[in-house]
Amino acid sequence: MTGQKRNPNNEDDPASKRNKEEDNPLTALEFFSGIGGLHYGLCHAVAHQNRRVSVRAAFDINTVANTVYAASFGVQPRTRTLDCVTVKDISAFGHIDLWLLSPPCQPFTQGGNCLDDKDERSKPLLHLIQLLPLLPAKPKFIFLENVPNFETSACRNLLVACLQKLGYSIDEFILSPMQFGIPNDRRRYYLAAKMVSPTTDTSSNEPITPDLTLNLKTTWPLDGSDPVSVPPLSEYLETLDDVAPFLVPTQYITKRPTFRFDVVRPDSTRTSTVTKSYGTKMVTRSGSLLQTQKMEVVQPNFEDNASIVELGLRFLTPREVARLHAFPIDDATDNLPHATKLVFPESISVAQQYKLLGNSLNVKVIGDLMKHCFFS
Repeated sequence: MTGQKRNPNNEDDPASKRNKEEDNPLTALEFFSGIGGLHYGLCHAVAHQNRRVSVRAAFDINTVANTVYAASFGVQPRTRTLDCVTVKDISAFGHIDLWLLSPPCQPFTQGGNCLDDKDERSKPLLHLIQLLPLLPAKPKFIFLENVPNFETSACRNLLVACLQKLGYSIDEFILSPMQFGIPNDRRRYYLAAKMVSPTTDTSSNEPITPDLTLNLKTTWPLDGSDPVSVPPLSEYLETLDDVAPFLVPTQYITKRPTFRFDVVRPDSTRTSTVTKSYGTKMVTRSGSLLQTQKMEVVQPNFEDNASIVELGLRFLTPREVARLHAFPIDDATDNLPHATKLVFPESISVAQQYKLLGNSLNVKVIGDLMKHCFFS
């Protein structure tokens, strides 16, 4: 009895399929790229396939973020304003599987006056929405991240209406990293769109009535299984030789008598959202503060300002914040194939690192959602 020879062209053969994926990487464009959180999330999403990711171009006007992106990925993002990008510009990148978008959140926040589509910072996103139907070859996948409130915005409705007309199916979420087993409560809005029935005629003047019904998914896992356990904060903390640079200045506390600071301990299983103001005097709403002294005090007495000072509160370090956001800051881990670790060049100050991380996102949440919506 003779063995059957393997057909090297047989696409059903696992090795052949794996080689094909490596020869044909998943291609993407990353808009509003920041320090590459969506890039890392995409690498996480396809890790189970061991598939290579090729981000053909990244776009961001923040030159400090671009310095970090270039140091991490070896690719310099383009600083061209997105509301000037043309169909020809996009088509020049060749076949693109996926658009990654993390547009400015200020148009949808109270701090930004909730101007929505009237905000100048919404112009780049609105331009991309107008550009998408004009492309001769449209991406199969589109993934967008933003803050809660985006789901009720005019920008969201314009995007959903455009995607529906082009034949995309859409999933929308508001989720927190805590639901994915990370002790950080950073609720964000996510939209995942997948091309299922591409339309061939996008020039029709016939009016369409988009279904703008909001069907948000707010629970995870989606299959109704038990919630993921959350480890203590201690698993994300550094061993610091010198804690002094990260201690909260005494005056930040004494100027706010009776204020209930968000004090966390190494055994805490929740930290609050870190904003771009973290590490500054904006200690009341920028993130959690870690207790390092008087560990026998489990419940701080916020009526006694002096006792709060004695707790030795410190800011989480940039590395600790990056770990909570699931960035590969320590090593290029095996579960992010073809991705390098996040690198902050020496020219990037600690204050800049906090600001960049506060404007960023959670890599694991992004990756798990992409995997579920696009690659499961």
